[in-house]
Amino acid sequence: MNYFVFALAADDIGDVAQIDDHPEDLPFKSYHFHKGKPLLEKIELPLKYQFSDDKPEGRKLVDLQYNTLGLFIVSEKLAAILEGEADIEFIPVEIYDHRGKLASKNYFIANFLNVCDVVDEDKSKYVVDPFDEEEYDWIKKLVFDQSKLDESINVFRLKQSLRTVILTEPLVNKMKQENIQGPLFVPIEKFDSAYYMGV
Repeated sequence: MNYFVFALAADDIGDVAQIDDHPEDLPFKSYHFHKGKPLLEKIELPLKYQFSDDKPEGRKLVDLQYNTLGLFIVSEKLAAILEGEADIEFIPVEIYDHRGKLASKNYFIANFLNVCDVVDEDKSKYVVDPFDEEEYDWIKKLVFDQSKLDESINVFRLKQSLRTVILTEPLVNKMKQENIQGPLFVPIEKFDSAYYMGV
């Protein structure tokens, strides 16, 4: 089985809208979005996000919406593909344009709840987070221990790098067949976290 890092297409996003800020009334610190823990019961829905004024030409919405927050903001189309592939919590969001007009109410934050310890730490290259010895600050080379992989789980977070979400090749192929716009699918053997947004 081949595996890919689920990343945002950050280069040359053109007229794609950018989201830079969380709602002011977010009831918890934003890092909780990257812990693989349920959040729905803590939130007054829907969460409201707005296009960034720093990118006034950005007006287009795509299936994995570009943002600088490390979130997986997904369309209904992408949510339907992801649903049932693993344990995922879909948090409804509304997205507003630069003028404060509703651009879409058909988006979700995909909160991936499967956390897997599959890294072969002897063969991988990484730097440990100076504030948390159990997490990586960044990854230079990523190798999985085949004996730890559960092929029934098609999407999961890495235990040592919770912002890093992994997809199996069949799920990647399904997204490509459905012409999903916005993501990059980075083969794990080519992954270096220094080059990708939020992972």
